[in-house]
Amino acid sequence: HNEVVVATPRKYKIDRVKRFMVTVKNTWEFWNAHKRQFSAFVAYDAGGCTTPVCKDIYHQYGFVVGCQVQPLSVAKYMGREQTNWQCRAGEDNCKAPIWYSLPGACPAKGIPNGAINPNSVDLDVDQYKSPECTKRMPGGLCKAGVTEPTGAPDCTYTYEDAGEIFLDELVGLQDYNQFWN
Repeated sequence: HNEVVVATPRKYKIDRVKRFMVTVKNTWEFWNAHKRQFSAFVAYDAGGCTTPVCKDIYHQYGFVVGCQVQPLSVAKYMGREQTNWQCRAGEDNCKAPIWYSLPGACPAKGIPNGAINPNSVDLDVDQYKSPECTKRMPGGLCKAGVTEPTGAPDCTYTYEDAGEIFLDELVGLQDYNQFWN
């Protein structure tokens, strides 16, 4: 990704890509209004939604999952299947990457800018979210034990681990520090 592998040390000391299988069922309120499964993508930084309309979207439709097709110049990987219908058949951008926004608990709060350390591996976004906020805005991740999202405002997605690969292994590096130095 263009924010992680551009410097040494890697941002937040990220050393692997984790895969998750995510199942989504957004709310009927959203479907009835827009006749599509996914909402607009909203940006999250340091655990908080930084898009001005987040509160409005979540208040009206529940904690819906959003998505956004990315140009290949931003994210240089393609899907196996067609992801974008704003293209001519056979073009690479028909399989353009997609970014998703998965609303967690208390999306209005994140780590304050002064507390962010890009070289730390133990940042805890939840310490900045009060129990009252988490109760009032539980996010879309279904409660533990729920295997399929219900489409309720607070149960729009589930996920399970689907493996990982180390970045060095992915690109064939034997020694990351030697590579950069």
